[in-house]
Amino acid sequence: MIKIAENIANETTSKRILKEVLKKGEGLISGIKPVVKNIISYGDIKEEKFYKNEKDEELSKPIVVFDGNTEPMDLITHIPILCQRNEIKYFFVNDKKWIANKTCVFLKNIEVEKYNKIIKDL
Repeated sequence: MIKIAENIANETTSKRILKEVLKKGEGLISGIKPVVKNIISYGDIKEEKFYKNEKDEELSKPIVVFDGNTEPMDLITHIPILCQRNEIKYFFVNDKKWIANKTCVFLKNIEVEKYNKIIKDL
């Protein structure tokens, strides 16, 4: 694990994240540049706590998930700071398999119940 990996997800949380990642499929936002871009753009609209989709269902704030074994760690050291500034929850997983072999992923439009379960387990 890299030294900055503080919020490490347990196996239950990692499985929940994997389900969300697989559900997103091609709509998954992954990679360093797209994740940073989405964090910054989210900062402009963060006033609301929950959002609604087309079906008028409540959706949660986004979550950023990192691979805790990213080498070199300098690739992602700035992203947790951006998350903190924009009030986005973030955490690390022990293995890339939990986030579809990506360095980091930006999960948005998660159902409120699932979001609360993920955050509660941290």
